[in-house]
Amino acid sequence: MADKEKIVEVDVLHEDTEDTITTTKENDAGKETKVEEQEEQKRSEEELLRDELQELAKKDINQLIERYIALYKELEEVKALRDEYLETAQRVQANFENYKKQVDKNIAWSNFHNKSKILTKFLTIYDDLERTLEAFDKHPDVPTAREAIKMVLRNMRSTLESLDLTLIEPKKERFDPQYHEVIHVVETTEEEDNTIIEVVSKGFKLENTVIRPAKVVVAKNPKKDKKE
Repeated sequence: MADKEKIVEVDVLHEDTEDTITTTKENDAGKETKVEEQEEQKRSEEELLRDELQELAKKDINQLIERYIALYKELEEVKALRDEYLETAQRVQANFENYKKQVDKNIAWSNFHNKSKILTKFLTIYDDLERTLEAFDKHPDVPTAREAIKMVLRNMRSTLESLDLTLIEPKKERFDPQYHEVIHVVETTEEEDNTIIEVVSKGFKLENTVIRPAKVVVAKNPKKDKKE
């Protein structure tokens, strides 16, 4: 009886062991399936991530290309504007140079015209002086010479007045530094202080502007003694 019970126990133990092994195998198979599923999911996620990265890369490249094209167009526009401004500046410079040359020509012609006009007025005086000299050679008469010189001087004054040049003859006037230049002072009681008593050389005004002041001698009253 004891032996039979041992055999029964062994059989039961064997069956339990087989059941345990079977369960273990089933558990292992389940684990393997789960691992495979996880790996498959991981691969799917990696593929999705890779696809997203590729899409992002393509998108970034397209954006870079579009940005490059836009910058290139802007650069071409800037170059065109630069060329246009440069051409305009060169044209303005050329026009300015031509204008400057024309102004210089006009000024030179104006100066020549004014000089010619002035000199032409003095040619009649030159003719008068030559005729006066010829008259002296033929008739060395002092009164005649005096009248001839007066005539030339009148002619000269008339010519100067036609050029808006007027004489400054300040004798017996009060000294005015705007029109007169003192070259000597004479102490006298016969005239008031700063009275012009002699004109050494006459002055001239051109259109109310003094171009040469009259050189004059002025009176100065002597200082009286303090006791007097």
